[in-house]
Amino acid sequence: MFTGIILLLIFSFQHIDCQLRDQTIPSNFEKTIRQQYELLNLNSLPYINSRLEELLANILLFNNKNTTCEQDIELVIQGVLNQQLWALKILDSWGKPLPSGLLKGNVFWAGNYDECIQPLYQYDSQSYVKQPFETQYCKLLTNPSNAGAFVSSSIVIGLCFPSSCHSQSIVSLVQSMLNNSINLTNDYLHCSNDHLNERNNRLIGTIIICVILSILIILVLIATIIDLIIMNNEPLSKKIWIAEFSALRTLQYIFNMEQKKSENSFHFINGIRVLALFYIIFCHSFLFGMNYTVNNLDVISWSHYFIFQLITSAVLNVDTFFVLSGFLTAILFVRQVKKEKLSRRFMFLYYIHRYIRLTPTFIIIMFMSIYLTPYLGYGPAYPSQQGFESEECRNYYWWTAFFYIGNLIKPQNMCLNVSWYLFNDMQFHWVAPLVLIPFVLGRKQLAYIVGIIYIFISMASIFGLLLYYPHLNPNNVRNAIQQSTQPTEPTYFNVIYVAPWCRISAYAIGLLTGFLVINKGRTYSINSKIKLIGNLLTISSFLVCMFSMYGDYNSVNGLNRASIIAYDMLSRPAWSLAVGWIIFLCSVTENGIVNKILSWPIWIPLTRLNYATYLIHLTIIYIIIYNQTMPFYYQPLTVINNYVSQLFLSYAAAIPILIFLERPFFIIEKKLFKR
Repeated sequence: MFTGIILLLIFSFQHIDCQLRDQTIPSNFEKTIRQQYELLNLNSLPYINSRLEELLANILLFNNKNTTCEQDIELVIQGVLNQQLWALKILDSWGKPLPSGLLKGNVFWAGNYDECIQPLYQYDSQSYVKQPFETQYCKLLTNPSNAGAFVSSSIVIGLCFPSSCHSQSIVSLVQSMLNNSINLTNDYLHCSNDHLNERNNRLIGTIIICVILSILIILVLIATIIDLIIMNNEPLSKKIWIAEFSALRTLQYIFNMEQKKSENSFHFINGIRVLALFYIIFCHSFLFGMNYTVNNLDVISWSHYFIFQLITSAVLNVDTFFVLSGFLTAILFVRQVKKEKLSRRFMFLYYIHRYIRLTPTFIIIMFMSIYLTPYLGYGPAYPSQQGFESEECRNYYWWTAFFYIGNLIKPQNMCLNVSWYLFNDMQFHWVAPLVLIPFVLGRKQLAYIVGIIYIFISMASIFGLLLYYPHLNPNNVRNAIQQSTQPTEPTYFNVIYVAPWCRISAYAIGLLTGFLVINKGRTYSINSKIKLIGNLLTISSFLVCMFSMYGDYNSVNGLNRASIIAYDMLSRPAWSLAVGWIIFLCSVTENGIVNKILSWPIWIPLTRLNYATYLIHLTIIYIIIYNQTMPFYYQPLTVINNYVSQLFLSYAAAIPILIFLERPFFIIEKKLFKR
């Protein structure tokens, strides 16, 4: 299913590109586009029609030559008037008013970052032009609170100034250039030299995370050396347990594709996990890339196409992982209870094992994102001052990750955007024993009833919240636009999308699927008619869940409120039931070719990297996007090219994470609890 979706997306993009010439933006987004034009308010920008002479005259009036900054600016002005190359280079690197594509959503008047920062090379003399001082690149925002939104009303203007100028001096100069028509503050300006002060403020945290990483790397390197020494001595190899941290053993573990033939194995889960993550990374690559494009209004028009629903409906794919998590929890819990009695120690290990298994890698990657990402790039859009995490995350809400409650306390400020899934999954793990314990004690009817109650709690919560907040809508484009134009309003993401009481239905269906497999056994034979009906309902459920919202994207007024509420209430349970049916058929070896494809050995290395890939993939996407010195012009082939490279690099980055972070803590946990 997931493979078909990805292939369909790839081959359909070219069709979309060919048809765009004859299409317009959907009618129901015209109001939003008109709002953006009003917010841009081009007529109110006083420097649009300025001539170079007037601009230089304004600077001369401001310049009193009292500071080094002002003296350097005087040198630039004189250099431009005398047509000196180094000064013309500085002026040429500025973002120019009214670039092409403004009416397509181009708000990045970025200028040329490299031209500003780097010296000018002369081919005739094969040398660099000398300039009397170093320069810094600055970006001026017309609306700093809205910068970076999907449909932004903030124009980003690239400026180049001497490095001797501080932010306040530049702000004062820009205000003088604009005849004080706009009240600017330091929040409106970000310069490439600012990051030095910002990084110094976080130096202690950066040092601590580097020390932790260094210790782990040294541990693995020592273990690898020891492993090489004792490689041919099997008795000694078993005694020296530190050798288990060896990078060679971890690599062997990752790429070993041998499958154990056992009735307790569910090899098909590997394929579902990998393909589901492929799909999620594709949609993240597409959507987050929109933050740095010059034609985002074109992409809004793509939602006019039926095939575009494969992207907007990708949020349902996260429920696939919730179903798998619930299914495996049920299977493993029941299997473990058969080995040892249900006891306090058993329940303690139930909770502590999962916490230790997931938390160390997650927390270290989170702090890497907080403290190290400012050093991993540069460019006009790269957040070299604060990295990819917000100030609120860094200063106030990082601790919520340790307790897995970041989705409950100020979710808009959670660290590591993908962590909301981990928070929900852990919270479901906490309440799962209310279903699991009755089942293993023989009260199976009670277990099924509690599981069904979880499903209805989820549906009722969505119903009530959508009634209470009439502006909330599962339409992803509308959500992004609303967040851009009404940033203070409660959002669908914060109120419904990350709320555990709205998401638990998929996990509950996974638990019930696990119970069904346990009750029926792995050799259960399904009636051919029932199997056919189930398969048809599964395919229908997938199609209905993915394409039912098309009318809300394409029609003038969108779907009515009742239809939207019904869709959001029923789509996740319906999707989860369809996934549960596939899991059930594969578990009882009744799904033929699908089971064989999902059980291919090729999925084994990738599924072992899945957790690390999920944690790091968004950071990889950000690094690739924001290291671009020029924004993207989104076209179908650009989307595919970005996705393939980001997917590959995400899995490649997961290998050292598994070697140096995930695997060592897994081994330590096994030693502590003698598993």
